[in-house]
Amino acid sequence: MKIYILITFFLFNIFFSFSQKFNKRIERKIKKIEALDGAHIAISLIELNSGKKFIAKDENKYMNPASNIKLLTFLASINTFDSIPSVKYYIENDTILNFKSTGFPLLLHPFYPDKSLINFFENKDQLVYHNSKNKIPKFGPGWSWDDYNYYFSSEISAFPIYGNVVSFYKDSLSSKIKVFPKFFNNKIKVIDKIEEPLIERGEDKNVYLVNEKKFEINDTVQRAFITSDSLFINLLSKALKKKIKIKDEKNSIIDWKTLYTKYTEDIYKALLHDSDNLVAESLLLMISKNKFNSFNSNQAIDFFKKQWDNFLLDPLIWADGSGVSRYNLITSRALISILNQIHMKIGWKGINKLFPAGGVSGTLKDYYKSKKEPFVFAKTGTLRNNHNLSGFLIGKSNNKYIFSIMINHHKSSNTDVRTAIGDLLFYLRKKL
Repeated sequence: MKIYILITFFLFNIFFSFSQKFNKRIERKIKKIEALDGAHIAISLIELNSGKKFIAKDENKYMNPASNIKLLTFLASINTFDSIPSVKYYIENDTILNFKSTGFPLLLHPFYPDKSLINFFENKDQLVYHNSKNKIPKFGPGWSWDDYNYYFSSEISAFPIYGNVVSFYKDSLSSKIKVFPKFFNNKIKVIDKIEEPLIERGEDKNVYLVNEKKFEINDTVQRAFITSDSLFINLLSKALKKKIKIKDEKNSIIDWKTLYTKYTEDIYKALLHDSDNLVAESLLLMISKNKFNSFNSNQAIDFFKKQWDNFLLDPLIWADGSGVSRYNLITSRALISILNQIHMKIGWKGINKLFPAGGVSGTLKDYYKSKKEPFVFAKTGTLRNNHNLSGFLIGKSNNKYIFSIMINHHKSSNTDVRTAIGDLLFYLRKKL
């Protein structure tokens, strides 16, 4: 027994010494990278299987995660849903389809449309929409008030449609500005002043000023629209070419059935590969609706903050589902714990399938490319002067690691910071 303790103690000291030396090497490496000069930097890295800690640089410092917060939303979602509900419904007199929202975000989505839901609606003669009694804030806490015009700040709503955005493009034949969905055709005012913005929408109207001079052929530009129940019904009616009645949702003894989506993987790819903010916010609403029968993101957040207390070393300061909020704060070692839980839930096969791969897919398609197979599978997180990358790394030895690199308050361009993170990742791959 004594010999076993001595051996364990000896091995621990060896590894601890190695870890300290590795940390010092990383510190020296960081000091040589000009793009990181003056930035706040936190880095955590552990071995996936053993949990051995290799890097712990300011791992207990709270940082703004930006879209890395979507990792929390993802974990909350896979812990809630085996299958994601697309709509609640009941059929009346064999012909009337009554339906209400689950918070599902892919109805007629420009990139990830749920065709099974559309087919479900098309196969019914009459449709009645029961709108939610919940008043849902259109923007998350800590969002920039003047970003309302942009697709990344599209309004949060009970039943998103077309991703709550309008798509504009310049027709290659006529050179005229086209719009999708066509419902917004009469909401466009074309201008030709070069000094004006490309597309601008007023704060209180779905009217878009489109600068024809700045629009290039084959460009597609998206802008958010102001949501409402009446607009939702109009858009869906136009798409289905049938009238839809609307009713206020009431508490009743009606046994609502659930239609589940066939496109769960698409939702998670929209979340992790494309970092879609509306999808992230919708997932939080769906979780809340599932657990508490109410569209209230704060309820979902509070629930999981308490549930995850048992494995998180640091409390979460968690404000929204997407990471747009400046109020979000988290430590790098907390993100490591979140990523470890994700791996335990979906395994390496799931990581391979759903996480962006360096040089191959998603937000990492143009970065961290390997000559052979990708060695980085991770989620980016970017706000002005903040850039983070958290996920999984395969070392030269083929051992797998969980890492979180958080860089806040940098003075350099995002491109230079991405390059700097690439330098660190290739260095780590070589040494591990």
